[in-house]
Amino acid sequence: MLEDVGWIEGKNWINEYEISGMPNKSEVGYADYALMGDDGRILAVIETKRTCVDFAKGRQQAKLYADLIEKKQGRRPVGFLTNGFDTRIVGNQYPERKVATFYSKRDLEKLFNLQSISHNDYV
Repeated sequence: MLEDVGWIEGKNWINEYEISGMPNKSEVGYADYALMGDDGRILAVIETKRTCVDFAKGRQQAKLYADLIEKKQGRRPVGFLTNGFDTRIVGNQYPERKVATFYSKRDLEKLFNLQSISHNDYV
């Protein structure tokens, strides 16, 4: 699904992205996938579950990853949840909703650009 929308593994998509600051013994967690922008910052994290598992079980993990990444890079990444059948986008300015596929890099960068423009208009 990621390749279908233009992501390139090892270039702008990282498997098992390490995130420090987790509330566990090792203080480390791993987002299943991290999608990177041209500036090197994370645009999105993806939390996956097996097809027989409800994707919603990854909701809290995705939120925690986004919280920690936001602290580190100053911008909150979009979260995606999927079990291969159902894919949802979570976080940022909109309520959780079902999507047909993951967003492309261009689409995510446009989303962040629009958010920064609308944010600057009201600050």
